[in-house]
Amino acid sequence: MSPPERFHAKLNLVVTRLASLLCAAAFALGATTPTLSLQVSSETAPPGGYVQFKISPSAPALVSSASISIDFDPAIFGNIANVAAFSATGDQLGYATVQGQHVTASFTASSASLGQLPALPVLVINVPVLATAKAGTSSVTVDPTQGPWHDQQGNVYTVSVNPGTFTVGGTLSVQSVTPGGGLLPSGTVVSIDGTGFDATTTVTIDGVSLASTQFVSAQQINVTLAGATELTGKHLHMQTAGQQSDFFCSLPSAPANVAAGLFPLLPFTTYTNVSWDVPDSPDYGESIALLNQNLFPVNVTFFSTDPGGIVTVTSEVIPPGETYLYSPGIFDPSDVNDLGMLSSAPMRMLEFRSNYHFVGPPQMSMFPPGPFLGIRQPSASVPPAWTWRIGAPVPPPATVYLEGGFPFTAVSSVPWLSVSPAQGSEPSSLTLSPNVSALGAGSYTGTVTIKSTVPPSLSTFVHDIVVPVTMQVGATAYLTAGGLAPLGATVGSVTPVTAAISVSTNGTPAQLSVSVSTTSGGSWLSAPTTGAAPGSIAVTLNPSGLASGDYSGYVVIQGPLNSVTVQVDFLIRSSAPVPPANPYSVSFALAAGTAYLATRL
Repeated sequence: MSPPERFHAKLNLVVTRLASLLCAAAFALGATTPTLSLQVSSETAPPGGYVQFKISPSAPALVSSASISIDFDPAIFGNIANVAAFSATGDQLGYATVQGQHVTASFTASSASLGQLPALPVLVINVPVLATAKAGTSSVTVDPTQGPWHDQQGNVYTVSVNPGTFTVGGTLSVQSVTPGGGLLPSGTVVSIDGTGFDATTTVTIDGVSLASTQFVSAQQINVTLAGATELTGKHLHMQTAGQQSDFFCSLPSAPANVAAGLFPLLPFTTYTNVSWDVPDSPDYGESIALLNQNLFPVNVTFFSTDPGGIVTVTSEVIPPGETYLYSPGIFDPSDVNDLGMLSSAPMRMLEFRSNYHFVGPPQMSMFPPGPFLGIRQPSASVPPAWTWRIGAPVPPPATVYLEGGFPFTAVSSVPWLSVSPAQGSEPSSLTLSPNVSALGAGSYTGTVTIKSTVPPSLSTFVHDIVVPVTMQVGATAYLTAGGLAPLGATVGSVTPVTAAISVSTNGTPAQLSVSVSTTSGGSWLSAPTTGAAPGSIAVTLNPSGLASGDYSGYVVIQGPLNSVTVQVDFLIRSSAPVPPANPYSVSFALAAGTAYLATRL
């Protein structure tokens, strides 16, 4: 940071703190109706030249919302060319409606930093001076009553205005500065256009170090930046032959792609991708303003997604320093799920919502665009997994469901799995069919890759879906087991209760290991630690010492490939329990390699 920049940064910090202290003190004293005095700048410009009027608080203030209306004399001025709002933190946002020599501007700053800096106006308006304008001086004032002015606490200001004057005369004026904003690198050549320039004209920009000044013509002077700077809101001062002109730099606010009328006032915040809300009613329309503050063109893609996932895409190229207004218009909310924008470089943006059916002045709200929600793209169901024993029937196919709105292709990475259809359009479903005829015992893995065909501008945000698939092939036995109905005994009984759990296999005998556990009552459940299948496991339930209540335990039967768990319920009552009218039973069919927890039905 250069010494002038450091000085201005420190000055801004001091002013910010001072203004905050003054406002806090006023609030503490109970000033719920604060006052605000506005000053309209006094300007001089020649016939055929240009003038920029500045509206500023007479003293630093914290303003969170403002509204201004002004009418310029059509005998002196042409149509308004540009409108810009400024805040100390760069978070200003709003819009101006322009009709010839009339403008109404409404703007806000969440930081309440409108009017916070003494050298920074809250609003500037650029307007040409007619070549037929007669020499002389006239008064210029504004109407601040189009909307409330609020302080940082939400209190409404009582606003008064000190008019400025405009004098038709001289030769010096500034029409525009190009580029008028953005973070510009050192060495950037900035063109100043206007009238009355000569080789003796001097140029200074507050807080900006200039490497050189080049006189091009009476209508153009170029300056070269000696360091990187954000030029938006910077004060430019020109002087020649006893005349001077002051100008605050800004990027163009009039959209280049639509007829003049709506001038967005954008904050410094930049985005590369955003989403915005779909209005609840077709009476409202959504628009988004984009300002390319870069020194190069930016490619922009707008998209919308319908409830079926179909994506509609349009693309634009925004030239450097240009404002573009995208208005999809009126639509039925039931027809659109998502609206969004992607850009190839950061751009300043602002979202608008308008009531198209309101009779009278435009009813419009503005706010920063929402975070990027992503593009609806294909999504797959739970990844398929099969377990198969050699000699058993072939496992059934699995289905993968796709959402989205693009053409797709699907490819299997392994020969034992086929995919149908291999190509199609989303939404769709895929049938995955295993072919196990050539597989031996073991574990097999693969993938199904689903590729969506999307416009190049969306390729960064729509990715391939890779669905993992697995196949377990077993040659050894796997177990199935029956369940047990609840068993019972009376309090005080010492006679064990016995039962048997039947265990089956897929046809191959198997050696078993057995373990038991209980959740309460101690070790009342026992069983042999080994066994064989097909066959049965004898279990013993010992009621000795058990109080009245319900007790649960588990028998875990481990085979060579899988295990089964059987729940045992033991009911202790003061009198003999009544057995159920229909015995309980459970049948288990277990896939190879799968543990199963049996539950009582």
